Amino acid sequence: MIGLSFTLAITFMMLAAPASVAAAKPDSTPPVIKLIGADSVTIQVGESYRDAGAKASDDVDGDISASIRSVSTLDTSKPGTYAVAYNVNDAAGNAAASVFRFVKVVEAAAEPAAEPAVKAAPEPVAPAATAVTAPAVETVIEDTAEPATEPAVETVVEEVAEPAPETKPAPAAKADTRPPVIKLRGEASISINEGEEFIDPGATAWDMVDGNLTSRIRVSGEVNTSRPAAYMISYNVSDRAGNSAKKVSRFVTVLRTVDMTPPVITLKGGDSLTLVEDEKYIEAGFTAMDEVDGDLTARVEQGGMVNTARPGTYTLKYFVADRADNRTIIERKITVTPRGDAAAGEALAMKKCASCHNITSTKKKFGPGLKGVYGRKAGSMDDFNYSSWLGAGKWSWDKENLKIWLGENTKEAVKKVSGNPDARTKMNFRGLSGDDLDNIIAFLKRNR
Repeated sequence: MIGLSFTLAITFMMLAAPASVAAAKPDSTPPVIKLIGADSVTIQVGESYRDAGAKASDDVDGDISASIRSVSTLDTSKPGTYAVAYNVNDAAGNAAASVFRFVKVVEAAAEPAAEPAVKAAPEPVAPAATAVTAPAVETVIEDTAEPATEPAVETVVEEVAEPAPETKPAPAAKADTRPPVIKLRGEASISINEGEEFIDPGATAWDMVDGNLTSRIRVSGEVNTSRPAAYMISYNVSDRAGNSAKKVSRFVTVLRTVDMTPPVITLKGGDSLTLVEDEKYIEAGFTAMDEVDGDLTARVEQGGMVNTARPGTYTLKYFVADRADNRTIIERKITVTPRGDAAAGEALAMKKCASCHNITSTKKKFGPGLKGVYGRKAGSMDDFNYSSWLGAGKWSWDKENLKIWLGENTKEAVKKVSGNPDARTKMNFRGLSGDDLDNIIAFLKRNR
């Protein structure tokens, strides 16, 4: 049995098309296949078979021999006539007419038997001559004188019976030695796609003596449309005199489906999403479906990341390929917007903090200047005297610590940010909440 396989590799590239490009004329011309070597081969049972192959050319794609698909049910262990079918599609999907090579598997020839001796025929012998003796003839010499009396003359009449008429046998009826004739309905070679229903067009049979013998046609062979291969269906019939028609065959090629359609990925929640800074991103999910392979959701690969702590635009990519290597890539855009209004935060700082802090400089007032406090090491300002516990800290005023410090009463907040339950501070601030807290942190982030 010939092992037949092929790999179809397709790479998709997304290119921005020019604004004005004339539409290309669609390619509707199929490629052409030509056999390499003879179209009929005879081998013996058990002999290995190496197929010579074929070539394929297309008026647009050129040489596409590498894309030829060949299928066969050849079994070298059994005598019979098998077909190797060749087919190919060009890049536009046009299918070539199937081409066949027929492989006849025959039993090994037996040793010739010795010819029997031929006995020479005897030489013909001439028949012996038959001697014929003529009757004696008596010569009588009579006297010329007239006789006294004339002798009596006796007339003897012999009755002879007529022979009976010859009876000839009636001529024998002429024997029927002419075989019936079978004609196919439809084409002798048919190609169908894998999984497609096959309905045999059948054949007709006619005999010179018996007439229409179509109903007596014997059909052998079957077509398995779920298995790509070349199949042979044979038709035969005999008339009432026992004359067998010349067997007629139809070749059916089941072609492997060429999948050129990529899967479709659908993003749940849409292909764009907006989050506020520090809001947690939760993947909404997706599905992937393919015409041939079905549900491919489990095979989708994701790429990219979202950092909601940093405002900006992030791209997540989703990729999947089907078994024919048709690929799909789509994107989801995640926009992270800053939390709070910096301008509103500045106005709030001027209202609530200006009495104790320089808002737009690092110069100390009663408390440290707020310029550049975002991200600064705790207690690092000169003459810092708010809290010895804060001054001894090895942490910085990042967003999380500022949320605690500005969002709660400082008497409790100092214990949390320092990690020391005994920590104290001279500052007494009741804390902000809601938009005020977001706005002032947004201002401090900008005020660096």
